[in-house]
Formats: sequence, C-alpha cells, structure tokens
Amino acid sequence: MLGLKTFALQIGNALKDLHNLAMEMNQFAKGDCELIKSLFAATLPKTLAMREAVCRNIQS
Repeated sequence: MLGLKTFALQIGNALKDLHNLAMEMNQFAKGDCELIKSLFAATLPKTLAMREAVCRNIQS
C-alpha cells in the first residue's frame, strides 16, 4: 500500500508539473500574440482615408 501511495504521489506531482509548464507556455504564447497585435495596431493606418491611400499604393 505504501508503495502505491508513493508511486501515485509521484504521478500526481508529475502531472502537476506538466500542468504548470503548460500554463507557463500558454502565457508566453498569449504575450507573443498581444505583442504582435499591438505592433500591427501601431503601424496600420488609423483613418479610413489613410487605409484607402495604403490600398491604392499597394494596388499600383
């Protein structure tokens, strides 16, 4: 019985560690997404006239 508790505890700890690692990786990915979104928002035209000018420049 003691061996089973010890073994199950190790599995539980391993699953907890994997869960924590997955959560950390998710936060990094979310941070990267937010960074890219804000970079694009900073560089894209803010007004309709500016957007139309960019579209015309791209098409010609």
